[in-house]
Amino acid sequence: MEQLAKEQYDDSLHIWYQANLMTDHPYGQIFNCQSDIQRNLVQVIKNDLEMNPGHTLYFWYFGPDQANMTLMVRKEKQEVIVQINLKDFDFALNAPSIDQWKRELAQSLN
Repeated sequence: MEQLAKEQYDDSLHIWYQANLMTDHPYGQIFNCQSDIQRNLVQVIKNDLEMNPGHTLYFWYFGPDQANMTLMVRKEKQEVIVQINLKDFDFALNAPSIDQWKRELAQSLN
């Protein structure tokens, strides 16, 4: 995972990472809920929190490039919001699995 950018706006910190979060499917690329990437994401986010203390609001963006972010994470105090941008067929095929993956990621960051 490569850091693409890091910017501060007022008391918020925004960090963009290049990360492949997709896997092949007959319909095209879908979000990879089965991947070990979640453990790596938690490590990266916790490291960023440790290395960049003092902000009240943090944002992380993960995707193939800065213009196409698949995963976004927002942390303010103990509240974590996880957003995944999906294609329609990915939503139809995997919504319950993706919701579970998002809950697990949020819980790992609290």
